[in-house]
Amino acid sequence: MNIFGSILTMLIILSILVIVHELGHFIVARAFKVKVNEFSIFMGPKLYSKVNPKTGTKFSIRAIPIGGFCAMEGEEETVESDTSYSSKPWYARALILLAGPAMNIILGLIVTLVLFLIIGSFTSTSIDIVSPNSLASQNSIVVGDKIVEYDGKAVLTYVDYSIFNQVDKDYISVLTVKHADGSKDTVTLDRTPLADNPDTKDVDESASKQLMGIQFEIKEKANFFEIADYSIKYQISLVRSIYYSIFWMFTGQLNLDSMSGPVGLTNEINNVVSSNKLDIGDKTLTLLNFLAMISVNLGVINLFFIPGLDGGHLFFILIELVRKGKKIPPEKEAVASLIGIGIVILLSVVIFGNDIIKLIK
Repeated sequence: MNIFGSILTMLIILSILVIVHELGHFIVARAFKVKVNEFSIFMGPKLYSKVNPKTGTKFSIRAIPIGGFCAMEGEEETVESDTSYSSKPWYARALILLAGPAMNIILGLIVTLVLFLIIGSFTSTSIDIVSPNSLASQNSIVVGDKIVEYDGKAVLTYVDYSIFNQVDKDYISVLTVKHADGSKDTVTLDRTPLADNPDTKDVDESASKQLMGIQFEIKEKANFFEIADYSIKYQISLVRSIYYSIFWMFTGQLNLDSMSGPVGLTNEINNVVSSNKLDIGDKTLTLLNFLAMISVNLGVINLFFIPGLDGGHLFFILIELVRKGKKIPPEKEAVASLIGIGIVILLSVVIFGNDIIKLIK
């Protein structure tokens, strides 16, 4: 598949995620009897539309295969009608807003569950091998122990351990270890030999694990309940990683190169679909994994308190509650939303430019 095929694949993935997001808004809006003026698949000029005679909702398919939208009555302005979004109580509006991000997170969970059911195994946080004379063995870590915290942060899955290890630049790893008998110990692993070695000055995960001497158990032939439990924890790990990553960006533990926008993600998809080392099944599973991760990212980021996003609208509802039911004037909320959208566009341009620079390099 060429780059144009990869771009089309990326557009399809993003469109699925946006349509699922908007479908969440639509379902809950209709549950609260809010009139939806139009529910559209894709954007741009209309190719097909049909009006539901019972609800008055126009269902459309448009020409540009990017996303979609759910246009509710009274969403952009105050409309004095029992069926308008603006006339509904705060909790109804909040649930309608939450439904979009929730659908993205639920989709991510379902796809993840299916993936792990197909694969039938996952990497746990239980230690399977401890190398002789390693930092782990020197600190009485043994096979069967489980890593439950890394530098004070809970470790639910191997994803947590991997991410915390990658950003741990002070070469001192404080691990909380749970033993087979249920007792816990806190051990400190000093990885400074890596800092003194010019070949591993920028500590990578493989070098760090080699020095620590820990290999984790791969849970083979896991049953449905084990995989379901792991899938939920995996989703929590992904959600937490988004918030951690933003915090680490501000503290300097991660740089801009760690972020990827649509261009970077399209390049990653192109690497997958163009690979000669993966068969069609592996490529499909990898793309599904991309879909799950992007879906969770979309859901979580939409909850940020940035005007213009669902989280921004939720923030205005919180202000309304603080003001004892007095709403923010629509024109002021519209101005704030424009500013928020401007910030999002500016950040998108920066990430887009960074993606291009990485591709050139």
